[in-house]
Amino acid sequence: MLWSSPKTGGTRPQAERKPSRGVQQRSPGSGLVDRAVFLAGLPDGDQLFFDPKPPTMALSRSQKALQITELKDKMSKASSVIFTQYLGLTVADITKLRSALRKEHAEMQVAKKSLIQLAAKEAKAPEITDEMLPGGIACIFSMKEPTAGANVAYIFGKTHPPIKLIGGIFSGKILSQTEANDLATIPSKQILLATFASMCMSPLVSFASACSSPLTGFARLLSEIAKNKAAETPASAEAVVAATPETAAPAAAPTV
Repeated sequence: MLWSSPKTGGTRPQAERKPSRGVQQRSPGSGLVDRAVFLAGLPDGDQLFFDPKPPTMALSRSQKALQITELKDKMSKASSVIFTQYLGLTVADITKLRSALRKEHAEMQVAKKSLIQLAAKEAKAPEITDEMLPGGIACIFSMKEPTAGANVAYIFGKTHPPIKLIGGIFSGKILSQTEANDLATIPSKQILLATFASMCMSPLVSFASACSSPLTGFARLLSEIAKNKAAETPASAEAVVAATPETAAPAAAPTV
């Protein structure tokens, strides 16, 4: 006899299928590659199977146009643009890097190569070829100091190997990988000014120290002169005495 109920109509009810969980997506404007993990089921007891290559959501035409506009504006306003690889960083690493960049008035944006190339063309920047952008690319825009963003990324890359500077744009010219890394090692304007000020202050401090007590220095000078005069006086007297001929004794009066 089959078990029945008003809802099933005499058939065994099937277990409700649980909806897929673990789906995680990034907003299109963030530029990060969309990621998703789909729960496939439990065919072997409690073993979980995940799709290692989930489908990605393609950007719509309006979203692409928005990213091109953002990239164009940033390229036009930035004092320098650095291209860096980033694949392999965790979300926490990217958040930490962006926070460090903001402190130096720089920012990072991930975008497709084609969008970066179109934005550079609209911004009247030099042409960016496919060979210049290998792998996943992030753009680092320095809004004030040209070396700020490159320096932050360069230092961050020492402890996070996925970050590798591969080129950039500076002063209307394309930077090679070597030139981008050279730019990253140049000290910032503040450090250069502080070093220059220290160099200028050193002789001034010495001069001020010499002039801080002129009376004391003058008194010391007079004291040295007096000592030299005192040392020279006995020697001069002895020299005069030695040079003076002995006085002859007066001749005896003639005898009358």
